Amino acid sequence: MPAPENNLDAEEKAAVNSKNQENKDLERFFSYLESERRYSHHTVSAYRRDLKQLLICCGSESSKTIAWDEIKQADIRRCVASLHRKGLSGKSLQRWLSSVRSLYKFLCRFGLATQNPAIGIPAPKVAKRLPKTLNVDEIE
Repeated sequence: MPAPENNLDAEEKAAVNSKNQENKDLERFFSYLESERRYSHHTVSAYRRDLKQLLICCGSESSKTIAWDEIKQADIRRCVASLHRKGLSGKSLQRWLSSVRSLYKFLCRFGLATQNPAIGIPAPKVAKRLPKTLNVDEIE
């Protein structure tokens, strides 16, 4: 009977190692944004939140680990729809997609992913606000 426990331990270790690799990849990406791309701390913080949402949406925040190439375009579309239903604005969804595209561009550049599933997904349109009009009394 000890064999199943050993297998479980091996599976748990593999899951932890995979999760650690995922976290290392993300930390390398955030470091790259700050040092090489010179993004502000606020932008990197926003990207960090956006990519956490991606992992939650794709199930990686649970015990299940996901390899970067397992996330497909349909998964990204599903995440965008989910975030839209939760009330995220068009501008926030555009930044979210930009975060995902940037992550995958980085991963592909360093051979950590073979494809970018966020390419080809259009960002939602942002409503343009009309300028406030002046009445006659305000003009004079």
